[in-house]
Amino acid sequence: IEILSSFSFSPSESTLLYTAEIKPDNGSGSDPFAKYRFVPPLGEGYAGKRRTGIFLLRWDRSNPLSEPSVSPLRLPESGPHPEILSQPVFASDDRLFAVGYEYTPDRRLLGVKYCPNRLAGIWELRIPPTSSDPKSGKDETPSDILCTPTKLTPADIMP
Repeated sequence: IEILSSFSFSPSESTLLYTAEIKPDNGSGSDPFAKYRFVPPLGEGYAGKRRTGIFLLRWDRSNPLSEPSVSPLRLPESGPHPEILSQPVFASDDRLFAVGYEYTPDRRLLGVKYCPNRLAGIWELRIPPTSSDPKSGKDETPSDILCTPTKLTPADIMP
């Protein structure tokens, strides 16, 4: 997905951001009907592709034999946030910027490849620090990392 993808190393060079397709939710969570809800495709040229997400690949630079961990970035359930985040870039080790694509008011997603008037904006995401347990010496990395999004582009500006 060349339009949506990118990768970026953190300034400390211990984390890599990348974009990949998110596996669909097949009703395994609290909503048993999630697999039946319509999710618009990403548009022309991306048949079958529905959602992308940002993933963090982290490793311990002091221990080259340690196994890296992969964690998807997750946005809060409520509050304003984009439906699709792409093209992430690190600003610092705990802050990144990404392009966010949004649904139209009638819940359509305009094509990301050939539709220049799609709803999009620049979003800032804050990554919470990971906690370490000094007794075990292991990092406690959650499977999903809940980020705090802030839209930097005014709502009345179209791309």
